[in-house]
Amino acid sequence: MAVAVIVFFYAVFVLRAVRRKETPDILKKDTGDMCMLVLLTFILISSVFSGQYIIWLIPFVILSYLICVNKRDRIRNLNLFVVAAALTQINFLVNFGFRGEGEAMDVPGILVLAARNIVMIILYVTVIRQLFLRGKDGVQEEEPYESAANKTE
Repeated sequence: MAVAVIVFFYAVFVLRAVRRKETPDILKKDTGDMCMLVLLTFILISSVFSGQYIIWLIPFVILSYLICVNKRDRIRNLNLFVVAAALTQINFLVNFGFRGEGEAMDVPGILVLAARNIVMIILYVTVIRQLFLRGKDGVQEEEPYESAANKTE
């Protein structure tokens, strides 16, 4: 199922790029988001959400942050990822540290897991939204960060 979803998103991504007649430079801007989308698809569709999956996302979140043109999207993705990572650590603290292993989960543990999963779904929807809206008239694209030495004003 995850492979089918990944192939679908990749096909839509490529078809939209071809239809807009984008250059390879513009396609490179979507690389970080596309890689993150593939891994998020695997994480959200799989039956187990291990804490190590958050670690797997780190390079793709950084790549997306560095390549993303829109400052608001770049900050939003990074913030959502940091919140998800923090909630994952709180999950281990609440569900294993305080209670001990082998006991049934109580309400705080379930709430932490639900909050983490909701944040991950929001990140997933945000990345999809970025990929589909990038380059349209309704999205304001900003220039990448430049150092003060490079500016000629």
